[in-house]
Amino acid sequence: VAFLTLAGTPPYTVTIGTGGTTNGGAGSGASSIIINGITYSGGAGGGGAATTNANGNTTVGGTGGSGTNGTINYTGQSGYQGYNGTTAVPLVGGAGGSGLFGFGGGTITRSAANANGINGTGFGAGGGGATGNGTGGDGTDGVVIIYEYR
Repeated sequence: VAFLTLAGTPPYTVTIGTGGTTNGGAGSGASSIIINGITYSGGAGGGGAATTNANGNTTVGGTGGSGTNGTINYTGQSGYQGYNGTTAVPLVGGAGGSGLFGFGGGTITRSAANANGINGTGFGAGGGGATGNGTGGDGTDGVVIIYEYR
């Protein structure tokens, strides 16, 4: 979030990051705007780790993205860990990280393998993890919001 006082109407360049796709396909993630040569950005979050098929393994969720050069720089929520269960414990796909304008795909729990992850919603949110050989949920695109007052 940046609060700026500008003289006139300077040219600016806006870049909207794309959300990641299923199975760890990373999108560009970061959204930015350049005004008077200064880049204000909401950085891309990190992808979650893949797991092996060994029972009892946990995976780490991706890190949340963070803003730069703003008056206030927020950091998005990290994704939640997943768990490759044992015969007594179900499989858990970790939830995607949320941000100010979007919600990460929720956690899924299945007693059978191969459940697909849940897509994120809104802007700048991560997709939820899958179980077994399922496909992970899609992350959502970033956003730049401009309010102009004269």
